Amino acid sequence: MTEANRDRLRRLLKAGFGVALVVTLYFAFQLGQTAFHWDQARNRQDLEPWMTPRYVAHTRRVPPEVIGAALGLSPDAPPRRMTLREVAALRGVPVEELMRTLDAAISTYREAQR
Repeated sequence: MTEANRDRLRRLLKAGFGVALVVTLYFAFQLGQTAFHWDQARNRQDLEPWMTPRYVAHTRRVPPEVIGAALGLSPDAPPRRMTLREVAALRGVPVEELMRTLDAAISTYREAQR
């Protein structure tokens, strides 16, 4: 291989590496933006009847004990995957009322943390 061919090969390899680096940085940036967007969207989501108490605790970053107490769930009871709709039916209250109570408990907890 001649010196001119080696120089040409080095330039091609450097250019290829540069392109690969730019593409990698682009997709890393896109991934970061997407993760940030979904995290923010999850925190702005209103309470819905299909949500479970554990999901609410996780997305609102509130201890499960706060959610359990607001919903009237016993901490000694075995964990079950119940939706807010099912919890409201067990308590005999409309699900909207239960969600308002839960929202108030979350707000109270956050105010106490300040």
